[in-house]
Amino acid sequence: MPEEPVNFERITKVYREESQRKGLTALEPDFWDKVARYVSHLEGDLAAARVKDPNAKPAMLLQDELRKAQQKREQIYQYRERKISLLASQLAGGSEAEVKGLAKPEQEVLHRLVDLLKGA
Repeated sequence: MPEEPVNFERITKVYREESQRKGLTALEPDFWDKVARYVSHLEGDLAAARVKDPNAKPAMLLQDELRKAQQKREQIYQYRERKISLLASQLAGGSEAEVKGLAKPEQEVLHRLVDLLKGA
């Protein structure tokens, strides 16, 4: 899977795929780190634009993009959290399931959930 840059369009694309698919959308291991850097960059750009003129169109557009990116980030996280929980339950129950395309923190959560469920 070729890596795409993480920007508003990519976040929107992942959001759409995650909301429409039953399974997990394949993501690169450092996807969430890239999202955090993108949001941080937007926050910096917005702060700089607000210094110039908080009511100017560029500041308003950045504020809107930041708000929408944060909302979509949270929704992607919630979709993936549910899907990973279901996957962990299946794996802990002995089902075979293909596990690929998880970001690094998601891999860790999945393994910990499987271990916890098996131990319960």
